[in-house]
Amino acid sequence: SIFIFCMEINTKPSNLNKLLGDLSYPIFILHIPMLIIIYLQVNKYFNYFNLIDNESIWIIKYLLSLIIFCFFCYISIFFIQNPITSPIFPFS
Repeated sequence: SIFIFCMEINTKPSNLNKLLGDLSYPIFILHIPMLIIIYLQVNKYFNYFNLIDNESIWIIKYLLSLIIFCFFCYISIFFIQNPITSPIFPFS
């Protein structure tokens, strides 16, 4: 299935390919400092609100942290990467 997915990426340009390509650099740079912090916060709120008492539910905590992290990386594209790649002064 990974091979078929990669073949689709290589043959058909789409917005999903552009989004995955744009997200790759912020995810690479921010995954160590931010993913740990986000996971600790999600874990804290799960414990604070006593949402789930079962310890085998760690996968939900991790997936929620991963979704929040990907959203944070998507936002960082607009506030960090785009101002650097598109300068305010076009003649400089």
